[in-house]
Amino acid sequence: MYRFVRLQNIARGVQALLLKQNDLNNLEDHMYWDSVRLTLDQRKTLHNIVDQGPEGNKKVFLSRALLWMDKSPGGPGLDELRVCEAMRLSPQVVREVKKIFNQDGLEAALNYAPPNKGGNFRWRKDKGVIEARLLALAFSQAPEGRDRWSVRLLAEEAVGRKLVESISHTTIHRILRKNDIKLDKSEAV
Repeated sequence: MYRFVRLQNIARGVQALLLKQNDLNNLEDHMYWDSVRLTLDQRKTLHNIVDQGPEGNKKVFLSRALLWMDKSPGGPGLDELRVCEAMRLSPQVVREVKKIFNQDGLEAALNYAPPNKGGNFRWRKDKGVIEARLLALAFSQAPEGRDRWSVRLLAEEAVGRKLVESISHTTIHRILRKNDIKLDKSEAV
C-alpha cells in the first residue's frame, strides 16, 4: 500500500512538472510574440520611410519605434520604456503598435490609429517646456486692444501659436498659481 501511494505521488509530481514545462513553452511563445523581429526587407522598408519621410510624420515615428524595438540579430532590441522615453510616446501606443505588428504585419502597424482619437495618438508632453513657454507668453505684451492677459485669452493664444494642441483656462490658471503669478492690473505687463 505504501509503495502504491508513493508511486501515485511520484506520478502526480511528474505530471505537475510536465504541466510546468508546457507553461514555460507557452511563456516563451508569448515572449517571442511580445517582441518585434524584423526581416531584412522590413528593416529596409522602415529605413526608407525614416530617411524619406517628413520629420513629424506619424509613420516616421512608428517606423523608428519598430526599428528600435527590433530584437532580431543586428537590431538594437530596446525595451518599451526606453523607446517611450526616447520618442516621447505613451507606453500604450508602443505596446499597441508592437501587438499590431505581431498580429497583422508591418503595414497595419504603420497605419495604427487609436480608436476614438481621430487618428491622433498621444505624445508624451514635456510639461516643463510647455509651462516655460506659457509663462513666457504670460509675461509678453498683451494683444492689441487688451490691457492685460486673461487666462482664457492665454489659453486661446497658446493654441493659436501651437504651443499646445489644446489647453483649458483652468490649466493655465493652475500653472500661473503654482508659479505665484497673478494677472491682475497691478502686475500687468
